[in-house]
Amino acid sequence: MRAARRGTAIPLAVLTILASLAGCARTGTGTGGPGGVLDGGGVAAPRPGDSGSPEAALAAWSTFPVDRRPRPIVLIGSSLVQYAGYTTGEAKIAAMSGSYRLAVTPPPDPQPTPVDLPGGRATLPVIGAAAAIDRMKVDAGDKPDPSVPPLAIVSFELGTAPIDTDRGTLALPVWRVHTADELGPTTVLAVADSALAQRSGSTTSVPRLGNSAKMSTDGRHLTLTVRESVPHCPGEPIYETTASVRESATAVAVVFTRTQVSAIPADPNGACAAYIQLQPVTYRVDLAAALGNRVLVDTDGDPLPVTTG
Repeated sequence: MRAARRGTAIPLAVLTILASLAGCARTGTGTGGPGGVLDGGGVAAPRPGDSGSPEAALAAWSTFPVDRRPRPIVLIGSSLVQYAGYTTGEAKIAAMSGSYRLAVTPPPDPQPTPVDLPGGRATLPVIGAAAAIDRMKVDAGDKPDPSVPPLAIVSFELGTAPIDTDRGTLALPVWRVHTADELGPTTVLAVADSALAQRSGSTTSVPRLGNSAKMSTDGRHLTLTVRESVPHCPGEPIYETTASVRESATAVAVVFTRTQVSAIPADPNGACAAYIQLQPVTYRVDLAAALGNRVLVDTDGDPLPVTTG
């Protein structure tokens, strides 16, 4: 269903949010499969190709598996590896190129760990310290810089940390990897790939400009928060933004359309500072079926965070 428009219509899909039936993707390196990137024995993550097209995003998620229990954890942003910084340039160069050496014996691999998830408590597989180092190397591109010595890893701690996911911030198992010349430990998500869903690479799933959504308790209504520019220069057009809804058996797309309704009065003598002012704006979207375990993504296929409230 398409919302009504006022004024001179200038269709522009400024944001699409797609509620895709959730499955699992994998993160890291591996062999590519059709339409996605495959890591080991996991499921290929759909890649709409940054087209900005709702059709491409819907098609890319149309065959995504929907029956995983517990629901795979869908990561948002740089959640696999988080760096605290370093006290020397050489240490930073080594870390950013994935060049490390062990100066301590790694601890034994941990057992699966109980974790509180939005769908309930579940026991998740956890990677060992050696696999955590591998994640650090992959995150940095695993291309050691020969101009600096490898960075010494001096200790490991297994604990928990707040991690951004598409269902809010969760307390998840992490390895805190201590190195020489550190400002603080490098935090590596310890949840195994088999329990995760993320686009390939650890830093690609970043929602634009703080866009997010809140879901009603029955899962049928979403309150979307997006950041929109505020017109302030003489002659600048003023838009009204409306949302249209399209649904399929595996996805729900919400497309925002801007319609020009007026303009700021012209002022030939007026000056206007060249800056962009953004303000949060909310929209309510009704779904034909509860969101459930489905994933919210934008037109580039990146997941967006949604919480209940």
